[in-house]
Amino acid sequence: LCGKGPQAILGLATAFREMDPDNTRAVGGDAFHTIIGELFSPETGCPVPEGTADQIFQIFQQQYAPGQLAYDEFLQAFKDEPLSTERRDVVRAAFRRMDTNSEGLVDINDMMRLFNPGRHPQVCDGSRQADDIVEEFVETFQDCIAYRRGQRSYPTTLVAWEEFEDYYKFVSACCESDALFCAVLQRVWDLDKAPNTSIEKRAALARPAAGIPAKSRTGLHHWQSNTLPTNVTHNTFDEPVNINSVMNRLRRSITKRGLRAAVDVVKHFYAADDDVDDLLDMYDFRRACQASGIVLQDAEEQVVFDVCGVDPTGDHRHG
Repeated sequence: LCGKGPQAILGLATAFREMDPDNTRAVGGDAFHTIIGELFSPETGCPVPEGTADQIFQIFQQQYAPGQLAYDEFLQAFKDEPLSTERRDVVRAAFRRMDTNSEGLVDINDMMRLFNPGRHPQVCDGSRQADDIVEEFVETFQDCIAYRRGQRSYPTTLVAWEEFEDYYKFVSACCESDALFCAVLQRVWDLDKAPNTSIEKRAALARPAAGIPAKSRTGLHHWQSNTLPTNVTHNTFDEPVNINSVMNRLRRSITKRGLRAAVDVVKHFYAADDDVDDLLDMYDFRRACQASGIVLQDAEEQVVFDVCGVDPTGDHRHG
């Protein structure tokens, strides 16, 4: 089951739940043999003989309810190995990123909105489509929630931390490597895109200073020039931003630093596109600008995104 991924394990859990309409968390011998016979038939490549099924049933049979198997204990065998510190930390970080009010509850709609299948390693290497990743996550997560709550649970869109952790215990059972498990969660939940003070501070430095215009000398004769330095950070709020002037300023700045700086800019922007889809969101764009030594005002960022935007979600192409 673990080799077939979380869908196989949660498919087994769903089968037990459907055989337990009263939510007693137990099934009889006939129901157990039916489930095992369907999910572990010779066609699956992992058949379970009748005698083996009987032995399994005897092991998990309830002590004070003969003839009943506690399927929670049976499924616990698939996730008995506790999450390692690294795995639990990254699962906890993913939940905390969604649980902004620290209530221990997250709306499943917000969860689906924050889930980013485009950064899944299998999508990046082209072996799977983003839609397949979303469909698998939605299906398996809802199956896990339905299994935990049973058939008589009160319908709600709120997901508790314990339910979120329990889902990833099933997923963890299918992933042998801590590094792979953590890398997948960090990417699909954008944990490596948490607020970065160094990036935000740099953006703040580029903001206009309360709309105060740059100082200038007064009373100059017509042959005298204003020798005070000008600073782009002191543009007024009302001054319109032109994409050509922004790009020309950036070109001049990069040109002064030489060819190596120009090559580095290209490298930094391609490195920021870690999901290899030729698109950058605002966080990636700012990270690339920071690495390239490019400082833009908020209005300048916005006009770049308005001109170079390819869709209404805020993703933009390189250059």
